[in-house]
Amino acid sequence: MILHHKNRYDRFIQSIKAKGNRVILGYTEKHHIQPRCLKGNDSPDNVITLTLREHFIAHWMLWLAYPTYLPLASAFLQMANKNPKTSKPSQNQLSSRIYEKLKTETYKLLGENNYNKVYVKDQNGNTVCLTKEEYQKSSFNFHTTGKLYVFDTQENQWIYIDSQFYQQNKHRYISQIKMIQRNMRYCFYDCVTQEIQKISKPEVRKLNKQYGYKRLQQLQKKKVKCIETDGSSYYVPLSEYNPTKHKFYAAGTLVVFDVLEQRNKKIKVSEYLKNQNQYLTSTKGKVLAKNSDGIQQLVSRKEYETGNYVGQTKGLTTVFDKETGKYTQITCSEFSHNKQRYTGPNFGKVNVINKITGERQQISKLDFDKTIYAGLGDKSQYFLCKNILTGKEKNISIYEWNKLKDLYEIINLQQFEKAKRL
Repeated sequence: MILHHKNRYDRFIQSIKAKGNRVILGYTEKHHIQPRCLKGNDSPDNVITLTLREHFIAHWMLWLAYPTYLPLASAFLQMANKNPKTSKPSQNQLSSRIYEKLKTETYKLLGENNYNKVYVKDQNGNTVCLTKEEYQKSSFNFHTTGKLYVFDTQENQWIYIDSQFYQQNKHRYISQIKMIQRNMRYCFYDCVTQEIQKISKPEVRKLNKQYGYKRLQQLQKKKVKCIETDGSSYYVPLSEYNPTKHKFYAAGTLVVFDVLEQRNKKIKVSEYLKNQNQYLTSTKGKVLAKNSDGIQQLVSRKEYETGNYVGQTKGLTTVFDKETGKYTQITCSEFSHNKQRYTGPNFGKVNVINKITGERQQISKLDFDKTIYAGLGDKSQYFLCKNILTGKEKNISIYEWNKLKDLYEIINLQQFEKAKRL
C-alpha cells in the first residue's frame, strides 16, 4: 500500500461526506468506501452515493494506493474501458500513458496470479488450485470440461459424468439445479385440509396427479388471496392470515355432473375434492352421454362407441323461450312444432361491421343502418393483408383497416383499390 495515495483517498471521501445529504441531479452510483475485496461490508456506514465522475476518481485513487492488488486494478481497468450511456455525464478520460501503465500492470498481475497453476475439482466438487508439477503427480487425472456434477440415484452419491451420457440417462441422474428445486419448499394452500403448508413442487405434482385435479394451490409472493362476503377479493400477508378471520379464495372451478341432483353444474375444486363420490367429471378418455332411458352418465369412450349411448346434446338445439324469456335446450322436433313459442338464439339479429369504429358486432335487423353498418357477406370490402407483428396473412375489411392501418401491410393492391371505392 502507498500511504500517500491512501490518505488522498480518505480525504476525498471525507470531503464528500462533509456535504451532508446533498441533492444530485442526474446519474449516481453506489460506492463501497472500504472495498469488499478488502473485507468491506454492505453496511450503510460503508456505502456512499457518488456521481459517475466521483466514482471514477475514487477507483483511480484506490488503484494508485494498491497498485499490486489485482482485484482493485482489474476493477479500475473495467471502469476505464466502459462506454457510459449518453444520458450519463462523461467521466474523465485517462491519458495514453496512464492507460498504458494501468493495462500493462493489470495484465502482468493476471499473468503472475495464474502462471503455472491448474484449477481442478475433487470428488466432492470443491475447487483445488495446484501447480502444474503438483497436478501431474496428483490423482486428478481428469478435467471438468464437458462434464456435469450430478447426483446418482442408484449409487446415492455426487459424481462427474459426461454431459451426453447425462442427457441419455436423465432418469438416473439429477443435476444440481433440479436437486435444489427438489429440496426447496413453497407455500401451498390445501383445498382438502384447508391449511397452508410448505411442500416441494415434485411432491405437489405427485399429489395433484393422484387426486386428478388441483388440490394444492400455490401462494404468490407469500400472500394469501381471500374473498369478501360481497364477492370481492383481497390479499393478506402469509404472517397475518387466519382461517377463522379470512376466507380463502379458491380460484379453480370445474363443470361436473351431480349424481344426487342429476344435472350438470359448475363447482369449486375444493368442493369436488370433499365430495368426489357425489360428482362425475368429464375426464380424459370419458364421455358424458345419455343411455336408452335418457339418463346422463359418464362412460368410457369404448362404451360410448358401442351405440348404446348418445351425446348429451344429440337431437337438442338451443332456443329462446318467449314465455319464460330465457334460453333453453329442446329437441329439434319440439322446436319445429312450436315455432310460435321458440325462436333461434340469433333470430332477428345480423352480424355487421361498424363503419365508424371498424368493430364486428351483432345487432338487431331493425337497427341496421347502411350509413353506419356494413354486412359481413360483402366480399368487395375485403382485401388480403399481412400482420406486421405476427407475420400472418388475413382478409380484413376496409373499415377495419382504417382503424388498424399501422398494424397491417397490404398484399393485394387490386382488391384494396376496389374496396376504397365503397
